[in-house]
Amino acid sequence: MLARYDVLWQSHRAKRDFQGGITLFISRSALHLDQVSQDMLARSNRIQMGGFLRRRRFPRKL
Repeated sequence: MLARYDVLWQSHRAKRDFQGGITLFISRSALHLDQVSQDMLARSNRIQMGGFLRRRRFPRKL
Protein backbone atom coordinates (compact mmCIF):
# COMPACT_ATOMS: atom_id res chain seq x y z
CA MET A 1 0.00 0.00 0.00
CA LEU A 2 2.78 2.39 0.93
CA ALA A 3 4.75 1.55 -2.21
CA ARG A 4 1.72 2.20 -4.39
CA TYR A 5 1.17 5.55 -2.66
CA ASP A 6 4.82 6.42 -3.24
CA VAL A 7 4.45 5.63 -6.94
CA LEU A 8 1.30 7.74 -7.14
CA TRP A 9 3.05 10.61 -5.38
CA GLN A 10 6.03 10.35 -7.75
CA SER A 11 3.76 10.42 -10.79
CA HIS A 12 1.82 13.34 -9.32
CA ARG A 13 5.05 15.28 -8.77
CA ALA A 14 6.24 14.48 -12.28
CA LYS A 15 2.93 15.61 -13.74
CA ARG A 16 2.99 18.81 -11.69
CA ASP A 17 6.57 19.57 -12.76
CA PHE A 18 5.62 18.82 -16.36
CA GLN A 19 2.64 21.20 -16.20
CA GLY A 20 4.80 23.84 -14.56
CA GLY A 21 7.37 23.54 -17.31
CA ILE A 22 4.64 23.76 -19.96
CA THR A 23 3.18 26.84 -18.29
CA LEU A 24 6.59 28.48 -18.09
CA PHE A 25 7.28 27.65 -21.73
CA ILE A 26 3.89 29.06 -22.78
CA SER A 27 4.33 32.25 -20.78
CA ARG A 28 7.82 32.68 -22.23
CA SER A 29 6.73 32.16 -25.83
CA ALA A 30 3.42 34.02 -25.45
CA LEU A 31 5.09 37.35 -26.20
CA HIS A 32 6.79 35.90 -29.28
CA LEU A 33 3.55 34.26 -30.45
CA ASP A 34 1.68 37.53 -29.95
CA GLN A 35 4.26 39.33 -32.07
CA VAL A 36 3.99 36.71 -34.80
CA SER A 37 0.19 36.78 -34.80
CA GLN A 38 0.18 40.59 -34.97
CA ASP A 39 2.57 40.39 -37.92
CA MET A 40 0.40 37.82 -39.70
CA LEU A 41 -2.73 39.85 -39.02
CA ALA A 42 -1.16 42.99 -40.46
CA ARG A 43 0.02 41.06 -43.50
CA SER A 44 -3.40 39.51 -44.14
CA ASN A 45 -5.07 42.90 -43.73
CA ARG A 46 -2.66 44.40 -46.23
CA ILE A 47 -3.35 41.57 -48.69
CA GLN A 48 -7.11 42.01 -48.28
CA MET A 49 -6.81 45.76 -48.82
CA GLY A 50 -4.97 45.08 -52.06
CA GLY A 51 -7.75 42.73 -53.14
CA PHE A 52 -5.23 39.96 -53.73
CA LEU A 53 -7.12 37.50 -51.51
CA ARG A 54 -10.44 38.05 -53.27
CA ARG A 55 -8.89 37.64 -56.71
CA ARG A 56 -7.22 34.39 -55.75
CA ARG A 57 -10.17 32.91 -53.89
CA PHE A 58 -12.70 33.64 -56.65
CA PRO A 59 -11.11 33.27 -60.07
CA ARG A 60 -13.04 34.85 -62.92
CA LYS A 61 -15.45 32.39 -64.51
CA LEU A 62 -17.77 34.83 -66.29
